[in-house]
Amino acid sequence: MDAEAGKTEKKLPATSKRHRTLAEVAKACGKPAVALRSIQKGLGLHVPADGRYSDAYAAFLEKVVALQALHVDRATIEGLFEKECQIMRLLHVDSLTQSPTWYLDACGQPDTKTSRRTRLFLCGHDLGFRLDGSATQDAFDFEAREKQLFGGREMGEDVRRLLKDYVGLLAEVRATVAAEMPALTNALACPA
Repeated sequence: MDAEAGKTEKKLPATSKRHRTLAEVAKACGKPAVALRSIQKGLGLHVPADGRYSDAYAAFLEKVVALQALHVDRATIEGLFEKECQIMRLLHVDSLTQSPTWYLDACGQPDTKTSRRTRLFLCGHDLGFRLDGSATQDAFDFEAREKQLFGGREMGEDVRRLLKDYVGLLAEVRATVAAEMPALTNALACPA
């Protein structure tokens, strides 16, 4: 009965209001809590003071653990995550909410045929345009920001350039995962 309850918990949609402890998230990931804390530290993730993790946060950690199991190295995951956060900041996604975990609050949303081409891989945020296309849709920036000496464009921030780099890195991640799939399939096909 408990095993079935665990499976149900793991499949809750990210929009659910349920929160889990780190121990519950670690159990769902099949890793000790210390391994998840290492991921949190390495990626610079917000750690909830009350120790309660949203389903989106749990889905994000599960995805990172799965990528590591498929031999995607930590530096590549960190680079991909950093690029996703940069893209979202350039599009002002960070100004749309006060959530301290704004960068991963969309993780675990159900995919559609269209969203697979428009959604960031780790964070799950749907940009509303194809990642490999040239069109971008900037969000309105509702957050007050300090005036800087130079604008983002003058400092080299360009969302199209960043998306191109991101798509290249994502292709590397997908190639690494694809290369591991035959070994995983063969291991699962072996009689017990």
